[in-house]
Amino acid sequence: MPYQLYKVVNFSSANAGLSTVGYTVEGQRRTAGVADLLGGAYGALITFNQPGPIVWDTGGSNPVRFVDVLNPVPTAPEIADSVWDEPRSGHVAAGTFGESLEVEVAYNGGVQSATATTIVLGSNEPTTSDYKGWGVSIHSGKGAGQYRTLNAYTASSRAGVIDRPWDTTPDMTSVYRLWSPVSVSLNADKSGYALSGAGLDGVQVEAGVNARQALSPILAASAGVLLGAGTGTIVVKGGNSSVTRISASTDNAGNRTSVTLTLPA
Repeated sequence: MPYQLYKVVNFSSANAGLSTVGYTVEGQRRTAGVADLLGGAYGALITFNQPGPIVWDTGGSNPVRFVDVLNPVPTAPEIADSVWDEPRSGHVAAGTFGESLEVEVAYNGGVQSATATTIVLGSNEPTTSDYKGWGVSIHSGKGAGQYRTLNAYTASSRAGVIDRPWDTTPDMTSVYRLWSPVSVSLNADKSGYALSGAGLDGVQVEAGVNARQALSPILAASAGVLLGAGTGTIVVKGGNSSVTRISASTDNAGNRTSVTLTLPA
């Protein structure tokens, strides 16, 4: 495919204002489109098919020459194609973002055979790869849209046992993809970890009462000192505290007609 780059050459000021300046690319000398940028500088939008040298010259019987290189800037689709088509073999992922993600979609060809609970992967799969724990999805063909996990895998025969039966058993028309498992690091050291009071404060139990405050009258009712039983006013102290947490007015039948809570701040 043809490429285009705008290139500039800087001759000395003694070569300013020339109408004979040109360049040679892929065996052809061109002068059309060369712009005089003043002070001995010239520029042109150059069309070329392959990376290679560009030779500028001032023209005339004794030209001054300057050699540059044309390297096309890859387009976004070309970059994507280059990455997607890059072979997996020979690459070391240690310490890379690829290793941290460890999510790989790999086209691996057609299914060789399958039963309700097994699948035999394509003949191009290495006989040394252990795909136990990997995911396998049916990308197209019979059974397309299904995803299973390989609970067991025998590399020598490329045969895997899936975690649950297929809804539709794949066959030789099916194309699969393998998905490597995601590794999540675990922090086994929990020293210094503590439940923050602010975490409880953010949980609203009733209007104006958070989870931390609600624990106080619960403790008081179950383990606090009770005063005024048999009278019209019952007072309940806090658990292991002399602070009144609950004051309740009662009728002759013991029904509470009003309750006042004194909650922690």
